[in-house]
Amino acid sequence: YAVWWIRQSILQAINDKGRKIRIPSNQQAVSTKVQRAWNSFLQEFERAPSIAELADLTGFSEDKVRQSLANRQRCTSIDAHIKEGEDTTLAQLLEDEETVSPDHELVVNESQQEMVRSLLANLPPNEATVLSLYYGIDQKHPLSLSDIGNQIGVSRERARQIKDKGLRKLRIRSRDLDPILP
Repeated sequence: YAVWWIRQSILQAINDKGRKIRIPSNQQAVSTKVQRAWNSFLQEFERAPSIAELADLTGFSEDKVRQSLANRQRCTSIDAHIKEGEDTTLAQLLEDEETVSPDHELVVNESQQEMVRSLLANLPPNEATVLSLYYGIDQKHPLSLSDIGNQIGVSRERARQIKDKGLRKLRIRSRDLDPILP
C-alpha cells in the first residue's frame, strides 16, 4: 500500500517540478486522461482521433479537450536551433529589426530631458517648480495640483494658473527651437 503513496508523491513532484510552466494537478489529471484516450484510440483505429472523438471517449467538453492538448505542448528554448546543423535560432527569426533599440531610446530620452530642463531653467522659479512637480521631472512621481498648491502655499486653482502660464511660455519657446530640432 505504501508503494502507491510513494508513486503518487513522485508523480506529483514530477508534474510540479518537471515543466517550465507549472500546470495545476486537476488540469494535469484531465491531460493524462485525454492522452490515454488518444493512445487507445490510435492503437484501436490506427489514426489520430478528432477533438469530438476524444470528447466522447473522455466525457469532457471539446473546449476542455483542446485546452488539455494545448497544455501537453512543451516549451522551446528561444536559443534553440531551428534545424540540426544550422546556425539560425528562434530568437533570430523573432527579432524585429524595425524596432528602435533601447540604447537609442535612452539617448533620445536623456537628450529630451536635458532640453526640458534647459527650457525650465529659463522660466520664472515658481512656474518651473510647478511644472516640474506636475510632470514629475526629477521626481519619483508627478503630483496633483492640490498637492502642488499645498507644497508651495497657494490654492489648487492658482497652481493650475501657474502651470498653464508656464506651458504657454514653453510652447512659444519650443516653436523657436523647431528649426534646430531633429
